Amino acid sequence: MTKHDEIRLRHMIEAAREDVSFARGRIRSDLYPSQRTNAKRPTATNESATKR
Repeated sequence: MTKHDEIRLRHMIEAAREDVSFARGRIRSDLYPSQRTNAKRPTATNESATKR
């Protein structure tokens, strides 16, 4: 594994740990408030289509 790959992997692991810490003890509707209103969450496809 190259040094560059090792650094990238460390960043991914750190981000995943932060996400788990943020989500711990929450339910899905806490994480995605738009689901309470049945509104569609933006996706990469939806966002790119609206920016044209």
